[in-house]
Amino acid sequence: MLGRIRKEFLDSWSVMRETDSYAAQVHKSTLESRVVRSCRQAVQSNLFCSICSVRRPEHVLKCRHTVCDFCTRIFGNLDTSEEYSYLFQTCLCCGRPADLLIRLKPPTAGLRIMTLDGGGVAGIISMRFVDLLQKSLGSNCRIQDLFDLIVGTSVGKLDLEERMTKLTRP
Repeated sequence: MLGRIRKEFLDSWSVMRETDSYAAQVHKSTLESRVVRSCRQAVQSNLFCSICSVRRPEHVLKCRHTVCDFCTRIFGNLDTSEEYSYLFQTCLCCGRPADLLIRLKPPTAGLRIMTLDGGGVAGIISMRFVDLLQKSLGSNCRIQDLFDLIVGTSVGKLDLEERMTKLTRP
């Protein structure tokens, strides 16, 4: 096994030197090869990224293969309509259509938390605020995609549960 790994490494190194390619380009072409795809196609895990096999994945493609943020930046197609958005049209592991738009958290963003608190008038104000926020975002962007944590108490909690149920139903 070590001999095979060494041979693969040396072959990849030779390709990079001869074609003046980056390691990511060579890795992508290796993943797209028929032999590697046949081996990786059945391997699906939420413990490691299907592309690099090193990092924990944050995203799941339709085919159930997983992708970490690091591989998203390297192998995803940058979506020019929105900053920090990458599109996976096909899975590198199995070649099936993925059609997944991944929105990464900007590097300057801290922890994004929304709290909806209060009952009575405060609850009505919270509910109205969330309505206006969703209208300003449009139907293509869900509120829960903008925050790392959303919590609520009293009416805020009820409104939050209702919205999450509506937004997650097909």
